[in-house]
Amino acid sequence: MTRINYYRGITLIVFSAALIFGCEQSTDQTDIKNKSVFEYDETAFTTAKPWTSEDFRNNVDNFQFAIIGDRGGGANPRGTFEIAIDQLNLLQPEFVMSLGDYVEGYTSEPEVMKNQWEEFDDIISKLQMPFFFVRGNHDINTPITREVWTELRGPNYYYFTYKNVLFIVLDTEGA
Repeated sequence: MTRINYYRGITLIVFSAALIFGCEQSTDQTDIKNKSVFEYDETAFTTAKPWTSEDFRNNVDNFQFAIIGDRGGGANPRGTFEIAIDQLNLLQPEFVMSLGDYVEGYTSEPEVMKNQWEEFDDIISKLQMPFFFVRGNHDINTPITREVWTELRGPNYYYFTYKNVLFIVLDTEGA
């Protein structure tokens, strides 16, 4: 089951990449100047937002973003995710997205869940660019974890436009 979810996430990333690279960018500089670089449905985010900031390091000619995997699991030694954060800061993409599974989850205690999120938030606070959250099965595997996700991160799916490219974040967990 976990392997299926992993492949669903990879499929979503491949689809997103195809969508991004298949989109034709406008070369009319007037259009670009008149449009905001980052747009989203502001009415859908009245409280929590599933990203860390809107402080993009814009490149007027093109942009790069990074996608990173989860930070848990037996094949991921402690400290690997922190090293990835340091390397992302060296690469300086405009923003970072992830495949989910930021926390261990599997708890019915709200305080335990919030502590796990505080630990993760401390790690990504070192990023020098915005980080966009995508739910993973560990992040929302109990009613309590779903409730905490909604409180801290907002909706389980969303979209945003960055430099005329539409990004769609989907939830394949069906919860």
